[in-house]
Amino acid sequence: SCQEELLSRQTRSIIRENGSEFMLLCREEKVMLRILLVDDEKYTIEGLISMLDWERFEGELAGTASSGEDALKLLESIHPDVIISDIKMGGMNGIELARQVHEKQEQIQMILLTAHGEFEYARQAIRYGVIDYILKPITRDKLEQLNCLLEQKAQQLLLRQKSYQTVWDD
Repeated sequence: SCQEELLSRQTRSIIRENGSEFMLLCREEKVMLRILLVDDEKYTIEGLISMLDWERFEGELAGTASSGEDALKLLESIHPDVIISDIKMGGMNGIELARQVHEKQEQIQMILLTAHGEFEYARQAIRYGVIDYILKPITRDKLEQLNCLLEQKAQQLLLRQKSYQTVWDD
C-alpha cells in the first residue's frame, strides 16, 4: 500500500512517555559524498569531473581549486568529505595541504595524485592521514581504483551518519 511504501522509506523511532507511544517518522537522508578537486592543471580537474562515476559513489563536486592555498580558503565554506589533490603544484604543494587539513579538519580524507613515485612523498602522505596515493597518468584501472575508494568512503559516511541516529525502545 501507499502508506507501507512511505514507511519503508522512512526511519521509525518509538518513544514511550508515561505509557503512551509516539511514533516519530524521520525521512532518511541520502548522503552525498562531497569532493574537492585540487590541481594546477585545468585539464586534470576537467578530466576527473567527466571520468569519475559520481552516481556510483553518490558524490557531488563541492568545488575545485588550482592551488593548496585556494583549497584551504574553500574548506570553511564548502565542507568537503574528501579532497583529491595533486602533489606538485605552484605555491603550496599537496603534502603541505594534507598537513594543514590534517591539523585543522582531521575528518576530511585526502587522496593524492602525482606523477612522482618517490617513497618520501608516500611516507609524508601517510603521516598526514592521506588515505591513498595514485600515480599519474590516470589509467582506466586507476580510475576504477579511485571510484572504488570513493564508494567505500561514501558507505563509511553513511554508516557514520546512521550511527548518530538513535532508536529509543524501552
